Amino acid sequence: STELMEQAGIKVFEWIIANVHVENTVFTIFCGIGNNGGDGLVVARKLLEANYKIKTFIVNFSNNRSSDFQINLDLLEKLDHIPIELNEIDNFPKLTNHDIIIDALFGVGISRSPKGFVKEIIKRINALKITVVSIDLPSGLFPESPIMDAESVVKADYTLSFQNPKLALFLVENKDYCTNWILLDIGLDKS
Repeated sequence: STELMEQAGIKVFEWIIANVHVENTVFTIFCGIGNNGGDGLVVARKLLEANYKIKTFIVNFSNNRSSDFQINLDLLEKLDHIPIELNEIDNFPKLTNHDIIIDALFGVGISRSPKGFVKEIIKRINALKITVVSIDLPSGLFPESPIMDAESVVKADYTLSFQNPKLALFLVENKDYCTNWILLDIGLDKS
């Protein structure tokens, strides 16, 4: 699973650099604490290793971090990059039009709409007029159903989904939240 996460992060990194990077870009990565957040940490590490400017935030909505998330957090910290932990909305960072947001809060494993300060973070992201790239699905979007709570779903300019498209990408109710989606082959068996 760690190798698969590494492969997914590399594919996202390569796509971002080839398609949305512009000079003076600061990549601002919002990571949850599960495997989607782990993907975001791999992307952060790859950007850092390639000398791009990054800001990384971990949104602490639970004490249960996935093991692959923790492995990638340790690898990122070995590069002397310590992500800032967000435990409340008051710590939301100031962003500029040179920022590109990478949304790695929630992936396909989400089971309920985000609430509390996490929902407020999503609302702030959506209020900004800067590019948002979501990893696998826009955070808060369920993989096989229409939007439940419009204020708790990230509006992604680009959704980089892995291997096979999710039903949610085709549902008309979700069109404003995943306007452009791209499939990335991460080497899963086609069958």
